[in-house]
Amino acid sequence: MKKITALFVAFICMITLSSCKFGSNSGDGTEKLRSGELIIQGRGSGVSIPVYDFDTFQPIATKSKIVTEDMQIVYEPLFSFDKSFNASPVLASGYVISSDGRTVTVSLKKDVVWHDGSAFSAYDVAYTAKCIKGGKTLYSLETENIESCEAVSLDTCVFHLKKPVPNPLGALAFPIIKDATPMNTDSGYIPIGTGPYRYADKRGASRITFSASETWHGGTAKIPNIEIKILKDKESAVYAFEANEVQCISSETLDLKGYTPMGHVQATDYVSNRLTFLGMNFYNSVLWGENTRQAIAYMIDKAEIVSSDMYGHAVAADIPVNPSAWFAPQDIQVKQDKTKAEELLLLDGWTRADNGKYSRSFNGIVQPLELELLTNSENDEKLSLANRIVSQLSGAGISVKVKAVPYTEYVSCIEKKSFDLFIGEKQLSCDMNPLPLVGSSGNYFTYVSSEMDALVARIGMTQDSDEKKQLVQEMRALFLKDMPFVPLFYRNGWIVCDNRIRGEIEPTCIWTYNKVGLWYIYQG
Repeated sequence: MKKITALFVAFICMITLSSCKFGSNSGDGTEKLRSGELIIQGRGSGVSIPVYDFDTFQPIATKSKIVTEDMQIVYEPLFSFDKSFNASPVLASGYVISSDGRTVTVSLKKDVVWHDGSAFSAYDVAYTAKCIKGGKTLYSLETENIESCEAVSLDTCVFHLKKPVPNPLGALAFPIIKDATPMNTDSGYIPIGTGPYRYADKRGASRITFSASETWHGGTAKIPNIEIKILKDKESAVYAFEANEVQCISSETLDLKGYTPMGHVQATDYVSNRLTFLGMNFYNSVLWGENTRQAIAYMIDKAEIVSSDMYGHAVAADIPVNPSAWFAPQDIQVKQDKTKAEELLLLDGWTRADNGKYSRSFNGIVQPLELELLTNSENDEKLSLANRIVSQLSGAGISVKVKAVPYTEYVSCIEKKSFDLFIGEKQLSCDMNPLPLVGSSGNYFTYVSSEMDALVARIGMTQDSDEKKQLVQEMRALFLKDMPFVPLFYRNGWIVCDNRIRGEIEPTCIWTYNKVGLWYIYQG
């Protein structure tokens, strides 16, 4: 009787879509309605996803970011992470982090086999790490802090890190390839992974089918087949998605700022680890005072920037820690406050004349508060953002002009410290290491703080969650006092799928096709 009722509810929903909405997915091949009834799903047939810039399906050897995404259906990491960067074991079964935060011992699952039937072991992990560390790959940034990896037994490997970092397991989210997999592979390489889908066949020159693996340690994927369509370029991939020739597309390909999804698709977003910021040059005497740097931060309206320049596809930030991380502060401390900015400028000796401009006496001469904002003239988004910030600062009495130059000159100016302010963007690693931006050696701004260096190390050494949160709060307090640069926002990433695709669609900045083995096709 319950099945009959469920089918009847499904039929009514199909007829009256405007009055019947779906609730949460159960992830087990059923869909729960708000009424509490269930609709039983069939397994469906399959979906297609795009690839372009195609070179090889070997995930470590490829130079194509879209290939690394697509191969997440075939290969697996040691750990996956949710949107808050909480770790979950995938190929790992457990881990131990040393008290100094520099050694991670990982125990591996014992029921994992490769698609060719051979057993997975720690030697595969060590080989993968060696390949990544041996050359420039798309995983080099994430693994930069890994010094070495060794297999100490068949089911145990040990990672040695260069320095303690806030989220050490974030460096271990790369796909594991089989021991002795060649790195000089070509387009004909047949991928062999441990994941939910295995290579099945190739139809023509541009369609490759991957079928649910019967030996996957997670069970059997609910969608039987995923087809990868090889396309010419990004524009072709977007066209194929609009024509429903492919059913999933990510932010690597589709920019939602210039695209409005139709009613038959759904977008699921996450906070990426790409930080956009306003850089400040400590060599410039105008910016020597910490009160002046703080005042500039208080003059910027980040909410307006996120809304107007990013169309809401970003999250404002006040420190170089991803605001979605479980240990990150959940509030933004520095919001636009022109009165506070004026008070801070007075503390550094700046006075405002009748014309609204600031100046001060510096070494016996009048020093105007005038700055130049460097940006890349070839990037419309950065140019728009620069003009927005100039408008906000100029409206508060700081005279700023945009200096827009081609990208090569832009990079050269930053390297030579030939700038006052600049619009910058940094892809931070998922181990949450902020040292490339705040460490005393090698940051863009010539900022030096032994106290900051020590705080970051302490955050990496503690495994106590409450202590880690407290230390991050202390780091924020120091950062907001020194204000070496102004964090603006972390941009969002997303995956957009045909709305027939249901289940645990939970992309993260580490793994776009996260939990793809639990997706299914809704047949209603």
